[in-house]
Amino acid sequence: MVLYNVTMNVEKEIESEWLQWMKETHVKDVMNTGYFIECKIFQLLSEEPQGTTYAFQYFAKSAKDIQTYQDTYGAKLQMDVISRYGDKVMSFRTLLKQVL
Repeated sequence: MVLYNVTMNVEKEIESEWLQWMKETHVKDVMNTGYFIECKIFQLLSEEPQGTTYAFQYFAKSAKDIQTYQDTYGAKLQMDVISRYGDKVMSFRTLLKQVL
């Protein structure tokens, strides 16, 4: 199993609306691509002055599935977030493989 982790820091003033949109629209759009088998959302417990940080963890069967997702859908779905929220949301992505 491979984990595609998207960590996002969101400004407090848009957090509630953003999180609702992410859960109701964006995560569903990502999952509907068919490349992931599960998604979990975590909120960092530490307080940060620049906003709240969330980790969106998308689980795939293989790194190839994630690469195909990125090549086919990634840029468009990332642009959906950027065009909607601009610099009020900062994100970075990492890939992790399961070892146990």
